Amino acid sequence: MTETNGKLPPNKMPLNRKRFAMEVLKEFNSDGFNFSRYSQGFIHGFTAMTPCLHGGKIIFPVTAEQVGALKVIKIALNWVAYVDEKIANGETKTSLEEIYDTVIKPVIDL
Repeated sequence: MTETNGKLPPNKMPLNRKRFAMEVLKEFNSDGFNFSRYSQGFIHGFTAMTPCLHGGKIIFPVTAEQVGALKVIKIALNWVAYVDEKIANGETKTSLEEIYDTVIKPVIDL
């Protein structure tokens, strides 16, 4: 099988992850972008298009990219629960280490 007869996709250039991260973060942090306004729609669309729930079962494969997006959602859910618990307990201070250990690391370790 070769690329020339159409049986294999052509090789693509490797992603420059640092440059990509900088470009995305610059755009994300721009004044004109309202993340909360659009986030639910595009995250739902990206994560729900392929792993279609049917009778309580996922009937299509879940890609590594979708797992990554779902992990971001899970971290956001953990963050909300963490903040709500802090507020309920009357706490006003935290540390980056506590946030990482409580909110982020459990998801990364999945």
